[in-house]
Amino acid sequence: MRIYILALIILLFNSCTNHEIKETKQTGRNEKLCFLLTQGLQNEDSTYLHIQIEDTLVTGIYNDIPYEKDASIGTINGTVKDSIINCVYTYTQEGIESTENQVWKLNGDHILLRTAPASYDEQGNILYDSSKFEFNFRLNKVSCN
Repeated sequence: MRIYILALIILLFNSCTNHEIKETKQTGRNEKLCFLLTQGLQNEDSTYLHIQIEDTLVTGIYNDIPYEKDASIGTINGTVKDSIINCVYTYTQEGIESTENQVWKLNGDHILLRTAPASYDEQGNILYDSSKFEFNFRLNKVSCN
Protein backbone atom coordinates (compact mmCIF):
# COMPACT_ATOMS: atom_id res chain seq x y z
CA MET A 1 0.00 0.00 0.00
CA ARG A 2 2.88 2.36 0.80
CA ILE A 3 4.31 1.80 -2.68
CA TYR A 4 1.01 2.89 -4.27
CA ILE A 5 0.86 6.02 -2.11
CA LEU A 6 4.50 6.82 -2.88
CA ALA A 7 3.89 6.29 -6.59
CA LEU A 8 0.82 8.56 -6.44
CA ILE A 9 2.81 11.30 -4.66
CA ILE A 10 5.59 11.09 -7.25
CA LEU A 11 3.04 11.20 -10.09
CA LEU A 12 1.30 14.25 -8.61
CA PHE A 13 4.63 16.00 -8.00
CA ASN A 14 5.76 15.41 -11.59
CA SER A 15 2.47 16.62 -13.06
CA CYS A 16 2.65 19.83 -10.99
CA THR A 17 6.27 20.42 -11.96
CA ASN A 18 5.53 19.92 -15.68
CA HIS A 19 2.56 22.28 -15.43
CA GLU A 20 4.75 25.03 -13.96
CA ILE A 21 7.25 24.65 -16.81
CA LYS A 22 4.49 25.02 -19.41
CA GLU A 23 3.19 28.18 -17.74
CA THR A 24 6.70 29.65 -17.59
CA LYS A 25 7.14 29.15 -21.34
CA GLN A 26 3.85 30.94 -22.04
CA THR A 27 4.50 34.03 -19.91
CA GLY A 28 6.89 35.70 -22.39
CA ARG A 29 6.75 39.29 -23.57
CA ASN A 30 4.30 40.03 -26.38
CA GLU A 31 3.72 43.65 -27.32
CA LYS A 32 3.52 46.15 -30.14
CA LEU A 33 5.24 49.49 -29.70
CA CYS A 34 5.30 52.55 -31.95
CA PHE A 35 7.59 55.57 -31.84
CA LEU A 36 7.68 58.80 -33.84
CA LEU A 37 9.90 61.82 -34.35
CA THR A 38 8.79 64.79 -36.43
CA GLN A 39 11.14 67.61 -37.35
CA GLY A 40 11.25 70.66 -39.57
CA LEU A 41 9.48 74.01 -39.40
CA GLN A 42 6.10 72.37 -40.02
CA ASN A 43 6.96 68.87 -38.75
CA GLU A 44 7.27 67.75 -42.37
CA ASP A 45 10.14 65.32 -41.69
CA SER A 46 9.13 62.11 -39.95
CA THR A 47 10.92 59.10 -38.56
CA TYR A 48 8.92 56.22 -37.17
CA LEU A 49 9.54 52.83 -35.69
CA HIS A 50 6.86 50.15 -35.27
CA ILE A 51 8.07 47.03 -33.49
CA GLN A 52 6.57 43.73 -32.41
CA ILE A 53 8.25 42.00 -29.47
CA GLU A 54 7.51 38.31 -28.95
CA ASP A 55 9.49 36.83 -26.08
CA THR A 56 13.03 37.92 -27.04
CA LEU A 57 12.45 38.35 -30.81
CA VAL A 58 11.93 41.80 -32.30
CA THR A 59 10.61 42.56 -35.79
CA GLY A 60 9.35 45.79 -37.22
CA ILE A 61 9.37 48.68 -39.62
CA TYR A 62 11.74 51.62 -39.38
CA ASN A 63 11.29 54.48 -41.84
CA ASP A 64 13.06 57.84 -42.04
CA ILE A 65 11.10 60.10 -44.39
CA PRO A 66 12.48 63.63 -44.77
CA TYR A 67 10.34 66.06 -46.76
CA GLU A 68 11.46 66.36 -50.41
CA LYS A 69 14.54 64.19 -49.81
CA ASP A 70 15.39 60.51 -50.23
CA ALA A 71 13.69 58.33 -47.66
CA SER A 72 15.09 55.25 -45.94
CA ILE A 73 12.36 52.58 -45.87
CA GLY A 74 13.07 49.28 -44.17
CA THR A 75 12.62 46.55 -41.60
CA ILE A 76 14.37 45.50 -38.43
CA ASN A 77 14.94 41.98 -37.12
CA GLY A 78 16.69 41.22 -33.88
CA THR A 79 16.47 40.38 -30.20
CA VAL A 80 15.74 42.18 -26.96
CA LYS A 81 17.33 41.63 -23.57
CA ASP A 82 16.17 43.80 -20.69
CA SER A 83 15.69 47.17 -22.43
CA ILE A 84 18.31 46.76 -25.19
CA ILE A 85 17.35 45.77 -28.74
CA ASN A 86 20.12 44.49 -31.02
CA CYS A 87 18.92 44.27 -34.60
CA VAL A 88 19.74 44.38 -38.28
CA TYR A 89 18.11 47.22 -40.22
CA THR A 90 17.56 46.32 -43.89
CA TYR A 91 16.46 49.34 -45.91
CA THR A 92 16.22 50.91 -49.33
CA GLN A 93 17.42 54.44 -50.04
CA GLU A 94 17.75 55.95 -53.50
CA GLY A 95 16.98 52.51 -54.97
CA ILE A 96 19.90 50.84 -53.18
CA GLU A 97 19.32 48.16 -50.55
CA SER A 98 21.60 48.35 -47.52
CA THR A 99 21.89 46.79 -44.09
CA GLU A 100 23.32 48.03 -40.83
CA ASN A 101 23.48 46.79 -37.28
CA GLN A 102 21.57 48.93 -34.82
CA VAL A 103 21.18 49.07 -31.06
CA TRP A 104 18.06 50.61 -29.52
CA LYS A 105 17.31 51.28 -25.85
CA LEU A 106 13.71 51.20 -24.60
CA ASN A 107 13.32 53.96 -22.04
CA GLY A 108 9.77 54.46 -20.74
CA ASP A 109 7.89 56.83 -23.04
CA HIS A 110 10.63 56.88 -25.69
CA ILE A 111 13.29 54.81 -27.44
CA LEU A 112 16.89 55.79 -28.15
CA LEU A 113 19.07 54.75 -31.09
CA ARG A 114 22.78 54.31 -30.47
CA THR A 115 24.62 56.41 -33.05
CA ALA A 116 28.16 57.42 -33.91
CA PRO A 117 29.83 59.45 -36.66
CA ALA A 118 29.78 57.44 -39.89
CA SER A 119 31.94 56.98 -42.96
CA TYR A 120 31.67 54.63 -45.96
CA ASP A 121 33.95 51.99 -47.43
CA GLU A 122 34.47 51.35 -51.18
CA GLN A 123 31.39 49.07 -51.36
CA GLY A 124 29.14 51.71 -49.76
CA ASN A 125 28.95 49.99 -46.36
CA ILE A 126 28.55 52.26 -43.38
CA LEU A 127 31.48 52.29 -40.96
CA TYR A 128 31.19 53.68 -37.42
CA ASP A 129 33.76 54.85 -34.92
CA SER A 130 32.77 52.51 -32.06
CA SER A 131 34.57 54.66 -29.49
CA LYS A 132 32.00 57.44 -30.06
CA PHE A 133 28.72 55.48 -29.75
CA GLU A 134 25.99 57.20 -27.73
CA PHE A 135 22.26 56.66 -27.22
CA ASN A 136 21.24 60.07 -28.50
CA PHE A 137 18.64 59.76 -31.29
CA ARG A 138 15.23 59.84 -29.57
CA LEU A 139 11.80 58.79 -30.83
CA ASN A 140 8.74 59.31 -28.63
CA LYS A 141 6.20 56.58 -27.96
CA VAL A 142 2.87 57.00 -29.78
CA SER A 143 -0.26 54.93 -30.22
CA CYS A 144 0.05 52.19 -32.84
CA ASN A 145 -3.52 52.83 -34.07
